[in-house]
Amino acid sequence: MRTSGMSDKTITIDMPDAGSIGTEITAIGNAPEPIRNAEGRIALSERVGHCKRVLKQITCLFADSKKAASDAHKAICAAEKRLTDPINDFIGRANSRLWDYDAEQERKRRDEEARLLREAEEKADAERKRLASIAARCKDTEKKEAYQQAAEAVQVSIPTLAPAQDKAKGEVRQTRWVAELTDIQAVIKAAAAGDVNACSCLAFDQSNADSMARMFRRDGVVTGVRFAEKVTIQHRG
Repeated sequence: MRTSGMSDKTITIDMPDAGSIGTEITAIGNAPEPIRNAEGRIALSERVGHCKRVLKQITCLFADSKKAASDAHKAICAAEKRLTDPINDFIGRANSRLWDYDAEQERKRRDEEARLLREAEEKADAERKRLASIAARCKDTEKKEAYQQAAEAVQVSIPTLAPAQDKAKGEVRQTRWVAELTDIQAVIKAAAAGDVNACSCLAFDQSNADSMARMFRRDGVVTGVRFAEKVTIQHRG
């Protein structure tokens, strides 16, 4: 295989000839026959052992080519990284500045909304008091009730300010929700109480559980988790 890059250097990788091992692969045959007796089991197990030895030969056959390809890939990636690292570093720093600025603008927007809301509540409260005061002075029963109802019906106009849209051409802003574990005991209690959402947040670490099973070598260690022996058949090549 020959690969030409940005420079005049050419990477050459010699692929091995697998024809010499083709007869070994052909001799393995197709799907194994059903086992009918002990001799058949031994024969099939021997064939599996033979397959493992052939696999080892194939691995050895391609070892040099794989190493050459790996070395070439590492060299290409290193050359690429020398060019991309300064750019990615700038992008990371620039995005941090952009995020900080946007967060500050969003804080100011929310503060302004809160100020406007306070003003609106004060105005609504003043209007209620004004109408209630008029109602208190009214001698006419119908007018009195009308002013009282008007006072009760005063609504607060909730202000909403649009977020800043000062983004460059090609910039895409994405918002996503993320989960953060804050109290594992609270999650466990909620799951124990039947909260299905909390249950989905309890992760079963298979690797860690398997390590515990190998350490204890018996069942009944953890409630709700079964430690059992699992037999696998392996053949050395």
